[in-house]
Amino acid sequence: MTSHLKDLFKPKAASITFEEVKEDLENEDLLEVLLKKKNKFPVSIDYSKPENFAKFGSAKQYYLDSIEDIYKTYPYDGSLFEKTSWSLSASDLTNYIFDNQYPKTTGYIHLR
Repeated sequence: MTSHLKDLFKPKAASITFEEVKEDLENEDLLEVLLKKKNKFPVSIDYSKPENFAKFGSAKQYYLDSIEDIYKTYPYDGSLFEKTSWSLSASDLTNYIFDNQYPKTTGYIHLR
């Protein structure tokens, strides 16, 4: 009985093929883009303080350009492929602002 109990906790080998995964993807290039994002080297710059990244030029302009890039080019109604591709092509500062500071929901107000 003990050997059967141990068998329950052994990891099972994945028996899924690439072709099965490919059928479930919305776009054939999605897997490639997701792998690129996963393998992207993480940047260790703290973008919350301008003095950490703005060595030349205006930090205010860097922020304005990033925010403009988000609201003009982000594919709000796009597919996962389009959103991931946008994230890969955007600057690290733009990704930081989008992930941490940019509003992602709309609000509402009750008037009486």
